[in-house]
Amino acid sequence: EAQYMKNPQSQLSKSIKQLNAHFRLAMTGTPIENHLLDIWNLFDFTMPNYLGSKKQFELLLDTGSKDIIKAKLKPFILRREKKEVLDSLPEKTEIILKCPLSEMQTQLYKTVLEATKKGILQAKKSKNKLHMLTALLKLRQVCTHPELIEECKGTGVSSAKFDLLKEKCSELIEENHKVVIFSQFTGMLDIIQDWTIRENINTERIDGSITGKKRMEAVERFQTSDTPTLFLISLKAGGVGINLTAA
Repeated sequence: EAQYMKNPQSQLSKSIKQLNAHFRLAMTGTPIENHLLDIWNLFDFTMPNYLGSKKQFELLLDTGSKDIIKAKLKPFILRREKKEVLDSLPEKTEIILKCPLSEMQTQLYKTVLEATKKGILQAKKSKNKLHMLTALLKLRQVCTHPELIEECKGTGVSSAKFDLLKEKCSELIEENHKVVIFSQFTGMLDIIQDWTIRENINTERIDGSITGKKRMEAVERFQTSDTPTLFLISLKAGGVGINLTAA
């Protein structure tokens, strides 16, 4: 899975390029995710020097020579769309549910925001970036569930998003469906799992603590079982390499 070697500066990427092989093939659903250097790095592994050095490639980009790059890439990329290989799957339907914060959440959000603004103004310039990233993280946690913030644990501030999640999941489970829930926060997965245990809902889970063998066993149970199930997955541990067509 070429997703793991997008960044040419990472130790993982450098290590993979040391592999000795007569033939190399990179497979990925997103050959370009963050910037065009992603595709350069994949080619630097599969066909070293074909696109020149990193500096030469960046120079081509700077001079607006994207058509040249495209022409060089095309013969060596096999692109297949979902409809060509999985005609049994329906088209993806996206339903976006807007979820306003509860009154207590809104107050907490404003409090965290004001405290952060003061912290940023008082901090030295070198620490501003760190303060901002911490602030953004806390604000996201407030919106997801206040219990994710250490200072708010046990305060009983409810989460409008979690309430909506419980409502929708209960409906789907009653209709005998299987559901996959992703979260960046494993703490949120803990909160959901506590609820599924209380409600006696069948649950599978993948996070950083799950071994490869147990991970595959969880996927197999989810795919083959007739029981309606919630699959809780942390984005970091299960963001790639899993096919859950039963959901």
